[in-house]
Amino acid sequence: FVHDIKTGSAEHCIWSMVAHDSSFSVWVASGDEIIKYHSASFRKAETLTKVHTGRVTSMVLTDRENHRSNFSFVTTQLWTAGVDGKVCVWETEVGKCIAQLTPHTDAVLNLASSRTHVFSCSADKSIYMWD
Repeated sequence: FVHDIKTGSAEHCIWSMVAHDSSFSVWVASGDEIIKYHSASFRKAETLTKVHTGRVTSMVLTDRENHRSNFSFVTTQLWTAGVDGKVCVWETEVGKCIAQLTPHTDAVLNLASSRTHVFSCSADKSIYMWD
């Protein structure tokens, strides 16, 4: 037991969470469509804008290396999946949804990530691979 993180309202349990090693932070999704970001101090949670309709079922974090001119940098993205059939991509630096992907025709049940791709699987019996 590290810390008692309360999220959403009392009647909703936590359905998914993901942590980021280098920033010592955690994202938590409860059954009330709310995703909250907790920094290392756990003193104050930031709430992300509601994008999903219904429960968020899964979350993964990806670190992507970007190259511009003579330098490169790493961007961390949060990927979320929901019972609404959406896969959403969030820019973690600003807490903004930058893409809503909707190829699934039923609830997205889980996400998985590799070094180069994110995978989503759905109750519609499909699996998609994202770059």
